[in-house]
Amino acid sequence: MELYRRTQIGIGIISVLAIGIFLSLCGFVLEGSKNLLLVALFLGIAGLLFSSLNIVITSKEFRISLGIGVVRKSFPISDIVSCEVVKNPWWYGWGVKVIPGGWLFSVSGTQAIEIKLKNGRRYRVGSDDPVRVKALLDRLLSEGKEA
Repeated sequence: MELYRRTQIGIGIISVLAIGIFLSLCGFVLEGSKNLLLVALFLGIAGLLFSSLNIVITSKEFRISLGIGVVRKSFPISDIVSCEVVKNPWWYGWGVKVIPGGWLFSVSGTQAIEIKLKNGRRYRVGSDDPVRVKALLDRLLSEGKEA
């Protein structure tokens, strides 16, 4: 059963990609270059893959997916040691990438939840609702320790 579900829309990503698509299509119409049509197609696919971030929490699992769900990751609650609300530096940007000390999944803003796993890995997941995500994960972690 889902305890939490939220989708954060990446307005900045969508805006940048839309401008790129528009300019590429204008260039294609004016210049007739098929390369610009390919650029527009590539940017459209990037929009489908990275335009939103979905967080789903169940009693057993913390799941994240980007866009239409091709890029995704899940963590058993039992593998999570701790979670914290963090603020990412602006230069971490958006998308999925390696950052100092772990991985980042983000589509907008600088707020995130950082989870630490039993194996020592750390993941930062962007969120426009980090306090609520942390509270729920803390509750699930404390229930897991009691069981």
